[in-house]
Amino acid sequence: MSQSLKAKQYIPVTEDESAFLKKEAAARGIGAGLLARVLFNYGVEHLDDQQLDRLVAEEKKASKERVSAGARVAVQARWGINNEEEK
Repeated sequence: MSQSLKAKQYIPVTEDESAFLKKEAAARGIGAGLLARVLFNYGVEHLDDQQLDRLVAEEKKASKERVSAGARVAVQARWGINNEEEK
């Protein structure tokens, strides 16, 4: 008997990642959410701790860079300040 899928987890993705999921899912005749679940389960089953730690470190760095870039855009839009000009 399979478990009910009552727990939900939402993750932000880039436009490119979303497009990839939609394209690959459509090619397989499934929805993007189902493909994301397949990829998640594959990762859980095949990544060892060392690989997972490396991938987590890479994503933490990329996430920090995305947040910083977004903050710079917000500052520029609100106050017209460009940190590069101040240096």
